Amino acid sequence: MISLRKEQGFTLVELLVTMSIFTMLSTSMYLNLRSSTKGIILNTLTQQIVTEVRHAQTYSLANVNTTIGASEFQAYGVYFNITTPNSVILFTDLNKNTIYDGGIELINTFTIKNQNKISKICVNMKADNKNPSNCTSSPNVFINATFTRPYPEPILSSNLLAAPTDVDIILQTDTGIQKTVVIWVTGQIAVE
Repeated sequence: MISLRKEQGFTLVELLVTMSIFTMLSTSMYLNLRSSTKGIILNTLTQQIVTEVRHAQTYSLANVNTTIGASEFQAYGVYFNITTPNSVILFTDLNKNTIYDGGIELINTFTIKNQNKISKICVNMKADNKNPSNCTSSPNVFINATFTRPYPEPILSSNLLAAPTDVDIILQTDTGIQKTVVIWVTGQIAVE
């Protein structure tokens, strides 16, 4: 006798196997997407820090006046402080001492967001041929990179060293991914 019933569809086992494979692939893709998103955010942050340094350099060379009635060339700088790891300060050096004194010298505070931070500030790592991962930043270190017209080179000052030749600002995500912004005394700004 011929059966009139046709078997169509999937068995329960086939459906469970397919669903488990789909779940594993989805989880893997989610985890990879999350880590790559953190990397993209860190790259963007690094470029924003470089832009802040370039703003100080450009303002100085272009003689941008932020003070009404000022007739002298003004120096501009960027201030990094490890005690405030979520901010970078763009300032004008009104009293010409090449350091950020606060108050009316403040032009802009760039805020670092998304659980990212400045994890270390190191000096002379490149000049001494040291690896930035060996940097041990002291808890109260600060750096000023001040530009004065007509020179595109910064005057670097720190509470660690009187006249460093390079400064490494190490940025880090909450997951531990790191990028380094290097400011050289020659005016070069690099991302590593």
